[in-house]
Amino acid sequence: MIRLKLERVLDFTYLKEDAFKLIGFLEERERNLFEMLLGVKGVGVSLALSIMSTFDVEQLRKIVAENDYATLKRVPKLGEKKAQQVILDLKGKLKAIGNLFTQDENLFESFAIEDELNEALEALGYSQKEINSLVSKEEIRGFTSIEEAIKCVLKKVKY
Repeated sequence: MIRLKLERVLDFTYLKEDAFKLIGFLEERERNLFEMLLGVKGVGVSLALSIMSTFDVEQLRKIVAENDYATLKRVPKLGEKKAQQVILDLKGKLKAIGNLFTQDENLFESFAIEDELNEALEALGYSQKEINSLVSKEEIRGFTSIEEAIKCVLKKVKY
C-alpha cells in the first residue's frame, strides 16, 4: 500500500513579456517575504530566490534586525551595496512584517516600540546618533509600551 502525504503549496506567478515562472512556497510567510524582496530596488526573481535559498525566514529576520551586511553578502551574486539596500528596505517594513518573521510577539513588540521611539524622537529633532546615546536596544526590549519608552528617554535628556 502506498501512502501519500499531501502538502499545501502556495504559489507566486511571475509573468513578463519574455518569461513565465511559477514559484512554490510551503508557508505564507515565505511567499510574503519573497514578494517583499522583489520590492527591493535591484532584486529580481533569481536574486530573491537565491537569498531565500541561503537563509530561512528567521535567519533573515535576525540579519535585518542586526544590520548584518556581512552575513547577507554570503548570498551568491549579492554585493555589499545591494546587501545594504536589501536590509534598508526590509528594515523599513519590519513593523509591518513582524509577525511574518517571528512567532514571538514580545520580539515583534520590541521592534515596533523601537521604530516608534526612533520616529518620535526624530520628530522632536534628535539625530539617530543622539537617540542611540540616550537609549540602548537592550533598554528598548524592556519597555512594554511606546509611552513608557518615551517617558524614560525624555527623563534622560539634559536641557
